[in-house]
Amino acid sequence: MKSIYFFLLLSAVPHFTWAQDVALKDSAVNIVKKKKQPQPYTATISFFNHSIAVPFHKIINSTFHPGFQAGLEGRYLETNKSKLFQTLNLGMFYNKYNGTGFYINTEFAYRYKSKYRVSLETLAGIGYLRTYHPSDVYELTSSGNYEKARDKGFSSPIFSFAFGSGYAIESSSVFSFAPFIRYECIIQTEYAPDLDILPHAALHIGIRINKKRTKWK
Repeated sequence: MKSIYFFLLLSAVPHFTWAQDVALKDSAVNIVKKKKQPQPYTATISFFNHSIAVPFHKIINSTFHPGFQAGLEGRYLETNKSKLFQTLNLGMFYNKYNGTGFYINTEFAYRYKSKYRVSLETLAGIGYLRTYHPSDVYELTSSGNYEKARDKGFSSPIFSFAFGSGYAIESSSVFSFAPFIRYECIIQTEYAPDLDILPHAALHIGIRINKKRTKWK
């Protein structure tokens, strides 16, 4: 079952390839082909506070459990006012009560961009989480005693939903920056034999980094 979820995750990742359009232009001498410059990737980096909570119950948690995420955005469709895109993220978190987690996920997302450089976005994703226990693990030996064992962790499929807002900063360099804040709800499945589903929440503060497009001469 877990291998099926992992396969679905990998197969959902879009082909982040350069696209080019060819237009024909008539000339007195010949026909010239013009290429449209490819859209660069958008990189994202965020730090977040992780918690075990029912969605929207603890949007701001006073206890800090650090997390970090890095990702890429690949677009499907983009205009001056909106962007339909997909993400690919790698991340980790440390929660002294729940353990340490490492994950990979992909999200389908939509972002609305206003003329005031403020954006609103919503994302829905699927992923794979590897969790390690917050305390020592012991196993029963053949002699009938419990001995400390290596923590190999356990795997879980995860599903997520998030919404957030960002602000695009004017920049004179080749890179543009947009700080953002995002609230994410995560459902961890197959957590334990007596607990099939465990809800997580994460409050992200991060930045998007995008290389600006330049015009062909």
